[in-house]
Amino acid sequence: MDRWFLSWFVFWPICYFIVHVIFRNEAADVLSFLGVYYMGMSLYYAFDQYVEKKKKEKHSKTVRN
Repeated sequence: MDRWFLSWFVFWPICYFIVHVIFRNEAADVLSFLGVYYMGMSLYYAFDQYVEKKKKEKHSKTVRN
């Protein structure tokens, strides 16, 4: 999970740079930075919840058996 999280922090600056090159506008830069950052954090949170759910399911199966 940590590796996925760190890879996101390699990915979002690339997205930010692409938007900066396309729009060349400071307001668009700020909005794109915040949007990409928010999207990344929500993806990370959703992924973290999914991993925790899978761990609980696996644990409940081993406890039942």
